[in-house]
This record gives sequence, C-alpha cells and structure tokens, in this order.
Amino acid sequence: MALLQLRGVGRTFSGAVEVTALDGVTLDIEAGEFFAIMGPSGGGKSTLLNTIGLLDHPTTGTYTIAGDDIGGSTSRRLAETRSETFGFVFQGFHLLDHRPVRDSVELGLLYRAVPADRRRILADRALEQVGLDGLGDQLAAKLSGGQRQRVAIARALAAGTPVVVADEPTGNLDSENGASVVETLLALRDEGTTVVLVTHDPTVARAADRVAHLRDGRIESVATNEVAVASALGTGGPADATVVTEPTRASSAPRSTGEGGAGHRPERPGRPSRLRFRDLADDAVRSVTSRLGKTAGLVVAVAVAVALAVASLGLSVSAGAQVGDTFDLHTNRDVGVSWDSPVDPTAEGEAPGAIGAGAVVAPFGSPEAAADVAGRLARVAELSGVESVGALHERGSAVVRATAVRDALQAPVVSIEGSLLAAARVDVEWLARHGPTLGDREVLIGRSLAAQLPLGPLAAAPVITLGDAEVAVVGIVDESPRVPSLVGAVTTGAHSLPGVETPSQTSVLIRTGAGAAQQVARQAPLAIDPVAAETFRVDAPIDPTTLRAEIESDVESTLLAFTGVALLAAVAGLGNSMVLAVLERRKEFGLRRALGARPSHIAGLVLAESVVIGALGGLLGLALGLGAVLVMTVARQWIPVFDLRLAPAALIGGVIVGAAGGLVAAWRASRIEPHEALRL
Repeated sequence: MALLQLRGVGRTFSGAVEVTALDGVTLDIEAGEFFAIMGPSGGGKSTLLNTIGLLDHPTTGTYTIAGDDIGGSTSRRLAETRSETFGFVFQGFHLLDHRPVRDSVELGLLYRAVPADRRRILADRALEQVGLDGLGDQLAAKLSGGQRQRVAIARALAAGTPVVVADEPTGNLDSENGASVVETLLALRDEGTTVVLVTHDPTVARAADRVAHLRDGRIESVATNEVAVASALGTGGPADATVVTEPTRASSAPRSTGEGGAGHRPERPGRPSRLRFRDLADDAVRSVTSRLGKTAGLVVAVAVAVALAVASLGLSVSAGAQVGDTFDLHTNRDVGVSWDSPVDPTAEGEAPGAIGAGAVVAPFGSPEAAADVAGRLARVAELSGVESVGALHERGSAVVRATAVRDALQAPVVSIEGSLLAAARVDVEWLARHGPTLGDREVLIGRSLAAQLPLGPLAAAPVITLGDAEVAVVGIVDESPRVPSLVGAVTTGAHSLPGVETPSQTSVLIRTGAGAAQQVARQAPLAIDPVAAETFRVDAPIDPTTLRAEIESDVESTLLAFTGVALLAAVAGLGNSMVLAVLERRKEFGLRRALGARPSHIAGLVLAESVVIGALGGLLGLALGLGAVLVMTVARQWIPVFDLRLAPAALIGGVIVGAAGGLVAAWRASRIEPHEALRL
C-alpha cells in the first residue's frame, strides 16, 4: 500500500464565484520516493500540496496516510498527524526573523514536547547537515537567501518526519544554492524520507523518481522523471498519459527507513502535537524580547495605566492622611455654646442665678453678672483641650454717629468677654500702643461700618457717639471668619452703656486643640451651668473620625473610578495592539500550526505574551506611579504614605490587564488556518 493515497480528491473554494482548484485527483506516493509535481501557474499545485500536507482539506474524495483515512479528522488529530508525519520546506522560508536561527529549526520539536537540551542538539545537528554549522545563535534576519532556505530544510531535518513537503525550494535561489538544496533533498530520499515537491524547474524535476503533471486541477500524467519532464516541456513523451504504472526506482527498490522497512515511521523524540508549559512560557518570553520596539510600546501602554492606578491609590492614602491632619488643625477645633438671655430681670417664677433658656440673671452690667460669666468662662478654660474661650453678647442695635455733620447710622452692637478675639480668630488693627483688650467706653469698629460713617484715620484716635454715650475707637476689625458680622458692627467690652440694649443672646466661643472638639463640646455646657446644660445650643463640628472617613471614602472612590477608566483604556488599547500584532504575524502562526501546534497552543502563546507584557508593564507602572506619588506629595508638602500592598497589586494588575487585553487577539490567532496564512 502506498504511503500517501488520494482518491477522487476535489477542492472547491466558495465565494462570489466558486473556484474548483482540484478536480478528481487520484494519486499514489510511495514511501521513500522523491515525487515532483509540475504544471502551469494556477493549475492547483499549491492546493494539492496543501492537501497532501494536511494544511487544507479536500471537499470531495478520500485521502489516506499509511492506510489511515484522515477524512473527518478533528483539528487535534490533524495537528498530531502533521506533527508526526510532515516536515515543510516553504518557498517563503517563514523563519522567526527576530530570533536566533536555532529557534526556527527547533520549532517543530517544540510542539512535540522535546526538552530544550535535546532540541538544541537536534537543531545543531540539522544545521551542520545543511552546511550552517555555528550559525545557530545568529539572527535569522541576517542570513542570505540561500542560507535561509537551508535553515528551512534544516527545520525539516531536525523534525525527523517520514515525509518532507516542499514548494519551489529552489525558486528564490541561484543555480549553485539550488543545486545544494536538491542534493540535500536527494540525501533525505536516500535515507528513506519521502519527498513531495512542487517545482517549475525541469532540472529539479529530473532529480525526482516520478513527476506528476497537473493542469486545471486535474492530473494529466504521472510518469518517471524522463518521460514526465519531457511531456511537461512539450518535447515528447505520452501526451495522453494519465498514470504510468511501470515500476519506478522508489517502488522497485524501496529504501530502508529504519526497522520495519519501507513506509515505517521512524521513532521520533517526544509526542506529536504536545507543548510543555515551561516551553510555552520560555517561547513567549523569547517572542516578546525579540521585538523590543513593539514590545516597548505595549509595555508602556500597560505601564501608564498601572502607574495611574498606583498613583491614584497612593495619593488616596497620602491625601487621606493629609485630610485628617487638616481637620485636626483647622475645621474641627471650633465649639460654640449659646443661650437666650432674659430681658426682664424681674420675671416671676424664675430662680436667680441660673443661666439657661428662660432663666433669670442679674442685669448684665451688674458686678454679680460680670463675675458670674467670668467665672463660667474660667471653668470652661480649665477643661482639657481648650486653648481659648470667650463670650459674645448680642445687644441688638444702637445709633452710631461719627460727627455732627454726618447722618447717624443704626448699627448692630455686641459685647465681648474673655479671650473672644482669640477664640473667634478676629483680626484687629489696634490703635498704636493700645493693648488687645477693651476698657470702659472703648470700642472696636468693623471695617465696613467704619467706611460708612466715615470714621477717618485710626491714628487720630476717633471718638463716636454710641447710643447716649461717647466712646473711643481703639481698633478696626478687618476679618472675623468665625463671626463675620463683627466686620459691620460695634464691639464693646463687658460694661453697660446708656442707650444700648441689654444682651438678648450670649454665645461662648471655644477654640480647642487638635482632636479635642467633640470632648469639649460634651463638657462645656456642664461647666457653664450643670443645671441648665441640656437647654443650651451646642455648635460642634461633625465627629472628625466620621467626617474624615466620609471624605477619605469620597476621595478614594473618585480616584478608584479614575483608575478603573485608565485600566479599561489600557485593556482596550493593548487588545487592539495585540490584534494588529496577530495580523502581522499570520504567517508565523500559520507556520506553527503547520508544524503541529493546535489552536489552543497558539491561543496560549498569545495569552502568555500578553501576560509577560502586562507583568513588565506592571513593574514599570509601579515605579512610575510611586515616583509620581513622591513628586506630588513633596510638591504639596505632604508626608508621602506608601502602602506596601501596592507592589503585588501593581504586578497582578498588570498581568490582569495583559491577559484581558490579549483575549481577543488569542481567539483571533487560534482561528488562523495554515493554508490561508502560508503558501506551500
């Protein structure tokens, strides 16, 4: 039985116009023979060779290899059969140009799970056989055309397959290199390898044992080389011949192919169409590092996204700490306690001496009331965490006049006690050589009120009429962030003035130390009046721990959302770039499929490359992100805070981005069919 048998094989390509490339081809190719196929361009030679090498499948008819019908075979079985049976010599060479020559020679063995050290030995031996000893470490792209073709032959030699399929192996070579290729193929035949070759060169065809002439998808003749070549060239021979049945050198004197005689498949290292994980990982790293320019661009794309994520997360930690410090230093340090003061000190049913809503106290200007308020401020000042405390009494409004020739104004009047100016953070421009306190018949004027009067220069020690009394202006209130109304009011000391109302409301303003506001807010009412403490209005900041947590959460959520968008953009960008890379590498993936790789192997390679790119991008992004955090925090005079968990998170994030970005590309690569990507 012939090693390769085709019976009525047809191949039709569908499309806008249906094309029949093969039409009822019947052919036997014996084990150990050199079989050539000739014919005009477009006659179906490449399709026939693709079918013989299992790179394409027939539409009709049957094809058996050593008696095994391959019709209806699964993709896995076809890959295993190609890996076990066929070596390929391509006219276009199809080498891994950016990698060492040895990698191209080893490729068929890679998909037989042959260990790396064994692959190296077999590859170097094959290179020596084709006269390229010592060139295993040289980049394939630097070889001449003749050397590249010999590397393609060495790849078939290293695989040790029983059948070598070659398409125009001398088509791109000069006569000397072409003759060398033919000698190598003849040596393979003499060692028992079956050689199936397509050629236009009659010199090459004459070296074959038999030659088939193919025209318009049909076999016109199959004869020994002398007859067939002459017929193909139109110089004689049986023009009507279809199949010549006389014995050939191949059939009459079969060559030994090892134990078992003709047609026996020699023992080959490894298992067909298998790939070890470590070899996949190593192949992916070699592939990524062999294209440094494109890899760098992809790595940077991932690194930018990871850097944004690291910077965002790092800044959220640093910003959270800064938010806490800012709250401790500023917004959570102000506490206020207020109550309404009675106007009628003779109200019935009230016990004198109690300060609270509806309570009766001594008249504000009396020594008893003054001593009472001062004492209560003193008790508040003794509380732990209190830095300054003062009382602010609202006294309605009074007539204010700067000069007799100016109209009087109705202005609000307040009185202050204790360290009110410090507690309320009031900025006052004081009269020269005047201390920061108010004496009897001394007042402060708000800057806006002074402009309305008009007051005149402070240095002139102006005197105004307030109610029914003349008072000296000893300072101008420029700013009062906690009590803004002071900028437009008259501020007096703790003394009564004729024509000015008694207090209607009293507020105790307290400035606390960092983190003490909540505690002081609870204790101050009890210190002022333990009996009426529950009736006071307490103005305290939100619990800083809660507020800080809310703000930090908001900051973190915003930055995480930004990070998510950046990562999605990186996945999309990497995915698009990887798909483009797959399209550029169609021939490489077609070559791998031809040499025994399954679709899952191709998908695994692309995913592994994506993961390597993602990991490199993650590491680079970690460095860039931490650098950005450091620069931004130093520029803002913050204390940089680095979460050690960012390091593994960045690496894992890069790997996830890489894997996600490579999914579509892996799927596209796995669907590449060898007959579509390669021309045999």
